[in-house]
Amino acid sequence: MNEARNAARKWQEDEALRRFRLISPLLQDGLDEARKIQLRERIAQENGISTRTLYRYEKAWKENEFQGLKPCDREKHRKQAEGMWQDGKPK
Repeated sequence: MNEARNAARKWQEDEALRRFRLISPLLQDGLDEARKIQLRERIAQENGISTRTLYRYEKAWKENEFQGLKPCDREKHRKQAEGMWQDGKPK
């Protein structure tokens, strides 16, 4: 069990680092909005992700820095989803 937990934490750290590397050019001071849009589009295209995903990563960084870029573990995600449903129907 501990090995699985450690592997999950390592994966979360690695994924957060990957996400940070994607958005780091967008975090530079002095970039105007037009340049950020161009950068987002280029980064998204080069990495096979949407610009919306990059916006979400940027928002997560602004709210919680590196910790915000870590994906939720499945247990936490499952509990959040369960809280949105009652008797098989959305609340």
